[in-house]
Amino acid sequence: MTPLRAALHRTASRRRPSPAGFTLIEILLVIALLGLTGALFVSGASEWLRARERTPQDIFWQAVNEARQLALRSDRPVGLHYDEKTRQILWEQDGQVQSLPWPGRSLEFLPMQETSTVLLGGTLMETGRLAQVRFYPDGACDPFRVQLVEADGRHVTLNLDPWTCAPMLSAAPAR
Repeated sequence: MTPLRAALHRTASRRRPSPAGFTLIEILLVIALLGLTGALFVSGASEWLRARERTPQDIFWQAVNEARQLALRSDRPVGLHYDEKTRQILWEQDGQVQSLPWPGRSLEFLPMQETSTVLLGGTLMETGRLAQVRFYPDGACDPFRVQLVEADGRHVTLNLDPWTCAPMLSAAPAR
């Protein structure tokens, strides 16, 4: 072996192959792309959620929650009722009135126990109505149910738990 070849052989054997991996630029590029993709996904999802049309049930539950929260904060009862003329759900305390527009056809507050019913247009409707319901400072409310007639004519009856003012689950129909 010639001296030049021996020197080349020694330098080649000292050089180790570089470890396999990613460079700093490649890692930063991947992080930037992930951040951009995440930002696009979050903005698209929030637009989709905002674009969702609110149903009459959403409006009703918002009014219930706001009336209950007002009673809890002020430590005084709050009355909730529906005004058929202006088509608004109103809640008031000490003369101060707050409201939400009602997008459905009608809204009726009913007692917990069914009183009397009448058949209207093929749908069984209740006739005993409550003028208003009240929410109390301890978080409870009057025992009541609500009957909604949505804009498309669909009738929905919701039962509320008087202790929590939350929806009550109904039993599944027997088969």
